[in-house]
Amino acid sequence: MPGQTRLLLQAYGDADGFDVIEPLSLLSENARPADWTAMAAAVTSAVGPQHAGVVVTHGTDTLSYGATALAFALTHVQLPVVVVASNRPLDHPEANGHSNFRDALEVIDTVPGGVYVTFRNPDGSRLVHAAARLQPSTPLSHYVHSDGEVPITGLDELPRPRFEPPPWPAGPVEFGDRVLYLRPYPGLDYRAIDPAGFDAVVHETYHSGTACAVGASTSVLDFARRCGAAGVPVFLGPVPDDVAAYESVTGFAAAGLIPFRWMRAETAYVKTSLGTGMGLTGDALTEFVCRREIAGEFTR
Repeated sequence: MPGQTRLLLQAYGDADGFDVIEPLSLLSENARPADWTAMAAAVTSAVGPQHAGVVVTHGTDTLSYGATALAFALTHVQLPVVVVASNRPLDHPEANGHSNFRDALEVIDTVPGGVYVTFRNPDGSRLVHAAARLQPSTPLSHYVHSDGEVPITGLDELPRPRFEPPPWPAGPVEFGDRVLYLRPYPGLDYRAIDPAGFDAVVHETYHSGTACAVGASTSVLDFARRCGAAGVPVFLGPVPDDVAAYESVTGFAAAGLIPFRWMRAETAYVKTSLGTGMGLTGDALTEFVCRREIAGEFTR
């Protein structure tokens, strides 16, 4: 939320140890891929040998997207980067932002590198998350979770991101804004969706790795064929290893659907945005999204 960084430092009481920049000031629900590009560029240009780490303030609505984007974009930054948010405005008595900020500083003092998120949940649990595995905040209850989350007292058990190099030189990156993200629901009418103009589609599955495969207007298979005819790849997942047990998935490969495993669909969306923004297409894009782990995003 705009102006909240100043309130954090005022409450902390020792602003002299911080270099503060504000490359963006917007509500997180208004964030777009271009803003992820700007955030990553700001960190890349500002960090120096005098810094022990980086704290990035962010809103909760799109926290999982923005934090994941930074995890992918900052693999070349060899310092801990911690993204913090607040469940309420910082001047609200129930705000957790101050606690999250203090925990971020503890992470920076303890963890050698990577991008993380600190968040105190409504039950009082103070958790630390690998940013590339973060889940969206739960509606209404405002809990934040991730695969491999640990309490602030258990930082030694935090998943350490693997730094496989991305297929481009280290430095600034760009996220693409022409990736369509779809979630399945009963009755989803694909006739209303024109794939032309998109660079890729990321299609989430139901929890068992399935999606509707029947009906002239509701079959993901027919939609995938239309996308293929338009030259638009469709990444579908997360697909578990035993998905073949379900009859509805037998036509996925023949329709040209590209399965991804071991990561959440939101993560795959951000990763695909980065891949297309950096100019990857075809097999190179598929290899990057589905098989190359650059920030500890795979949960296998």
